Amino acid sequence: MLKAQLDKKDDQLEKMQKLLDQSQQLQLMTEQKLKRLATPEDKRENDSSSKEEPIHEEATKTPRGDKDNLVSD
Repeated sequence: MLKAQLDKKDDQLEKMQKLLDQSQQLQLMTEQKLKRLATPEDKRENDSSSKEEPIHEEATKTPRGDKDNLVSD
């Protein structure tokens, strides 16, 4: 019984970590877009560093399972 509870908590922690990672990735993307929008267009065309960085496909996926399954104690 205790092992099952620990396994469930481990799964919940893993899901929460994935959500945190996703949130941080989305925050970074938002900051990059805002920075790009604040830069004049003529400067953006000449500045290769303003190009959007590719993101890992997993960063935008919703974790498997229902977020309502996360139980807090």
